[in-house]
Amino acid sequence: MAKKVNKIKIALYLGIILLLGLSVFYVSQTMELAELSFTMGEYQDKIQKEKNEVTYLKMSFEKSDNLASLEEKLALMGYQKIKKIEYITFSEGTFAKSNQTNQ
Repeated sequence: MAKKVNKIKIALYLGIILLLGLSVFYVSQTMELAELSFTMGEYQDKIQKEKNEVTYLKMSFEKSDNLASLEEKLALMGYQKIKKIEYITFSEGTFAKSNQTNQ
């Protein structure tokens, strides 16, 4: 009977030690998960800020790269605005056909 009581006490102590060990492991894993979630949230915020900045830069580039600024740049480079375009017209029979084949 005394041996049975000793075995029960040993099993009870081992169970308590195992329960305490698992509890410590659970708490440490939960803390690590919380830390990773916080870090991940910070990275997501940074990514969103970078996306917003890229969008702003695209819009800024599109505003600065419009037709008016292009005309100004061309004027600075010495190009002149064309006021009237005259085309030279030819009738169909004006040109001779070539008998050579393109190779």
